[in-house]
Amino acid sequence: MPRSKAFTRVGSAAVVVAAVCAAGVSARAATGPSTVTLPGSAVPFTSLTAATGDLASTKPLTVQMWLRPDLAAAQSYANSVSTPGNRMYRDFLSPDAYTARFGPSTQEAAAVTAWLRSRGFTAVAADSQRDYVQATATVARINAAFHVTMKQYPASARTNAGGSALFANDRPLTVPARLGPDVLGVTGLDDAALTTPLTQRGALTNAQGSTSPAGKKATCSAYWGQHTESGLPEEYGTTTFPLVSCSHTADQYRSAYGASLASTGKGQTIAFSEAGGLVPNMFKTLQDFAKQQHLPAPSAARYKQINQQPASCKRSTEAQGEEQLDVESAYAMAPGASQLVVGANLCDTGDESRQGGFDTETAIIDGNGKKPLATVVSSSWESDFENQPASWTKVETAYLVKAASVGVGMYYSAGDSPCVEEPASNPYATGVGGTILAVTHGGARLFETGASQGYALIKKSAWHITSSFGYAGGQSLVFRQPAYQKGVVPASMSVPPAKGWPPGQSADCTPGSPPAAGTAPMRSGPDVSADGLDGMVTGFLTAKGRYYDQGWAGTSLSAPLVAGMVIAAQQGQAKPFGFINPALYQLAGTSAFYDTLPITSKDPTSWRAEVCAQTVAFCQNPNGVSLQLPDYQHQVEGYTGQVTAKGYDNMTGVGVPNGQSFITALRNLH
Repeated sequence: MPRSKAFTRVGSAAVVVAAVCAAGVSARAATGPSTVTLPGSAVPFTSLTAATGDLASTKPLTVQMWLRPDLAAAQSYANSVSTPGNRMYRDFLSPDAYTARFGPSTQEAAAVTAWLRSRGFTAVAADSQRDYVQATATVARINAAFHVTMKQYPASARTNAGGSALFANDRPLTVPARLGPDVLGVTGLDDAALTTPLTQRGALTNAQGSTSPAGKKATCSAYWGQHTESGLPEEYGTTTFPLVSCSHTADQYRSAYGASLASTGKGQTIAFSEAGGLVPNMFKTLQDFAKQQHLPAPSAARYKQINQQPASCKRSTEAQGEEQLDVESAYAMAPGASQLVVGANLCDTGDESRQGGFDTETAIIDGNGKKPLATVVSSSWESDFENQPASWTKVETAYLVKAASVGVGMYYSAGDSPCVEEPASNPYATGVGGTILAVTHGGARLFETGASQGYALIKKSAWHITSSFGYAGGQSLVFRQPAYQKGVVPASMSVPPAKGWPPGQSADCTPGSPPAAGTAPMRSGPDVSADGLDGMVTGFLTAKGRYYDQGWAGTSLSAPLVAGMVIAAQQGQAKPFGFINPALYQLAGTSAFYDTLPITSKDPTSWRAEVCAQTVAFCQNPNGVSLQLPDYQHQVEGYTGQVTAKGYDNMTGVGVPNGQSFITALRNLH
């Protein structure tokens, strides 16, 4: 699969393992008593493969030294304002007030700034909220300043830099001892690409599936069971199967998920953190999409883009369709909300870097200092599996805690691989998992289950499984169980096993041996879910101005769908919901959520499989008819123990937001 100081304390919401949360720095490095190495600054992939050579010494790189806030105090504040029942619930700070209370001091930022200038870096400046100090230098100066050698490495399917050469520092970074306690980490020294869980379902749309040209057979169904195929090898006691569903329309999502024109997100702002360059004419595309999908016309006054990429940088990932899918799917659920799209700078380090992704999010969270630019942020990317450098995790934790403190909810795609991924697994992030959604002729939900699927082909008059996959979820190896998950997440999904890998982990996810047996419960994900496998009819606009539909899927769809539901629920609220996880888990098991369940032999036979015609691109079958089995979790390739189950499960979290019941329940929390 395609493969981002004085307050009421309510208990620790998250305990990050020592390697991640260590305050300060390691023992003095061998380079002398005046320097220290930065913990977690080594890049894991550099230890798994030999370098192919040194990075050109004259190449300029823009780096950011991220500064350490008073994280423990900030976490306690974030927990208080995010927890329903606490007297400080939704008593959010402004970004300026947060920085004054918990952020790095001006003296700390000045010390880092002065050191960078003394080492020959140029364009040195702290950002407006002192999250980091940014500077530019040649590789030669970077090597000398941090006591490393920047090297190039061979790319792999898992770690690459898109079309550019992969590079990174060859060892942990060294900094002056006086700066060590103030620095979380340094970004911009590698160009490994972010992961965007986006799957193309082919050019077929719902309309094309519901009506076929005269004399031609339908290739997909506009709703579950509209068309069938008969005379096929027997499976589950039948030889007749529903024809595979087309990508869903906005109308179908609004109907199945209980959206209404009474709650459209009016007066609220949702933002999208995009890992690629911005799409030209996106607003025009949104206008055409809304017209085709029978939605209210968008307003130019409620749509804005911020491109962090300089005009001189021509790199772009717009062809992936991520921005179109994000903007349009959230608009389908909240057509009255204002939308802000922030595009990352792909040229900071030559490609889609973590630094670019982090910067889009801090820009939204920090806003103008008085308030954030948006109160809900949808991010359809992952930074890596949980073996990513600990310094990246520290940076993510720092700005996610700030987001919670200032009232910004951060929603992340959980991923489309059977592995736990960051930052979706962070206790201060809302991880959104994927489901399979089947709808009726009238657009109601027929059933919904966890997104895993097996594919079978006909061989010698019988079905044979040829491939399978499942979406991300499982137990963190990095984060302890947050207080909000206690009593909701079963021990089987939170307590490390006595032997072997916990659910959602494997040597493929985190190279090395299984962790030692533990007894402390760990963070489990995802938290909530929405459709990610069926895909949405997504509108595109070509360079020549021609609009057309395309089907896109993945948890890249799930995250903006849920973010759209939340921003719709915020309509009319004096304060945003902010970091929503404590509220979600308080509402777990109530009518606020649709509880996704596995497909079993007790369900109708017609729910257990659908047949895929040869002409349907997203069926991954070039050789004829194939069978798709909607809940095949125990036979997925690289299966790592995720399950769909009653109540909380590690494929779909607490379930799918349940329309007006979800909205009413959220608004009634105090």
